[in-house]
Amino acid sequence: MAHFSYSQYSRWRGRKYRDTRTWGQRIRRFNAAWEPLIKELADRFIEWKYSTQPNPTDGSSEYNFTIPVVDIHTLDREVNIQRPGDMTVSHALMRAGYLGSSPEQPSLAVSLQTLELFRTLRLFKPNLSVEAFAKTICHLYSKPYRRSYRTALSDTFDVYLSIVREVDARVASELGHDEPNYRVLHSCPSCSYELEGETELRFSRMFVIDGNNSLKRMKGFNGRTVADTRVFDKSDYYLSREYVDQYADEVKARRPSNVNRNPEIDNEDADEWEDVVHGDVRNPKPWTRITSFWRITRKPP
Repeated sequence: MAHFSYSQYSRWRGRKYRDTRTWGQRIRRFNAAWEPLIKELADRFIEWKYSTQPNPTDGSSEYNFTIPVVDIHTLDREVNIQRPGDMTVSHALMRAGYLGSSPEQPSLAVSLQTLELFRTLRLFKPNLSVEAFAKTICHLYSKPYRRSYRTALSDTFDVYLSIVREVDARVASELGHDEPNYRVLHSCPSCSYELEGETELRFSRMFVIDGNNSLKRMKGFNGRTVADTRVFDKSDYYLSREYVDQYADEVKARRPSNVNRNPEIDNEDADEWEDVVHGDVRNPKPWTRITSFWRITRKPP
C-alpha cells in the first residue's frame, strides 16, 4: 500500500527558525486559511457523527498518508488516513474523525472525540485552560509537556468550535430558532411562557447586567491594537457594533450631584486639612483614638 508521512514533508526537518510574525498576523492568516473550509467541514462532520456506514477504505490510493495524532480515548500516536485523489487533506481527516492543525499540510491531528471532551468540560468548568488539558494529555501519553502541543490543541479547538457553531446555526434555522430576538424571548420558559388565566406579575422578568466590564479587556490599552480582530457575528448573545453605536448619544452625561456637599469643606485648602479623629497624617501621633481604644480593650494572651 502506497502512502507517505507528513513528517517527511519538510526539507528542513529538525531545524528551528524564529517566527518574526506578530500574534495578530498569525491569527489573521490562520483564520483566512480556515474560513473558506468551515461549511464543507461541517458537512463532513455531520457525516462522520451521524453516519451508520463505516468509512470507505481506499487501500490502493497513492494519496493515503500517515500522520501523528492525539486521541485521549485510544492514545494512538499515529494513524493511516485513507484519502481519494479528489479529496483534500482536511476533508480526509474529518471523514476519519480527526482535525488537522493546519488546513493543507498539518503536522498533527487531534481526534474529534478529544475536542468534544474538552468542549464538554469547559461547559461545566469554563476556566479550564488549554494548557491544563494539554498537560493532561501529555501525562497520559507519558511525554514531556511542550508548548507546541498547547498551540496545536488551541488552534484545532478554535476550528472545532467554528464547525460546531455552523452546525448549530443550521439546526436553529431548520427549527425556526434563528430570529433576532429568539433567545431573549424564549431562553427562560418560566418567564417567557404564560398560562391561560395566569395572574399578571408586577415584575415579569429580572435582568442582571454587568455594564460590559468583562469586555473592557478586549479594548486596546496605551496605543496598543487588539491582535484578535475576529467579529463574533454569528452569535445570538452579542449585538453587532453597528447596532450598539446607534444608541451612543441616547444617554447624556450628567454632572455629579451637589447633594450633601459642604461648600466650606470643598473650598478648604488641602494643606490646611487635619483629621480630627486620627490626627495630622503629615505628623502622625504614636497613639490615635482608635489605636488607644484597641490598646485599652484588648485582652492579654
